[in-house]
Amino acid sequence: MEKRFSELQSLKIPIEESTKQLFRDSLGYELNRVECRILESRDLIVNIERKDSATERFLLTQNRADLALEIGSTINRILKERLTLTLIDKFGLSIAEISCLQSATPNQFGLFILVS
Repeated sequence: MEKRFSELQSLKIPIEESTKQLFRDSLGYELNRVECRILESRDLIVNIERKDSATERFLLTQNRADLALEIGSTINRILKERLTLTLIDKFGLSIAEISCLQSATPNQFGLFILVS
């Protein structure tokens, strides 16, 4: 188990960089922050802070925060699926489950990744 934990620790920065690249390629802008934490249980938590998309900003200026929230949540769900594929294909991780951690805004969210 210790060897597996140290192997995951060595993937921390590459996972953060791949997450940034995925969002940059998908959304066309840089994330504010990405933090990957490896837990003793050998699972991962990836915390992401992103800017509002152009569509979200437009909806907010039109006093349609409800639609902006829906768009932001949809963006996060789609990118969660793409990140899952990246973790499997690029890093060879066997993912048992990946869940969005509840957040106050769609701009800040976390993913709990259960590695099998």
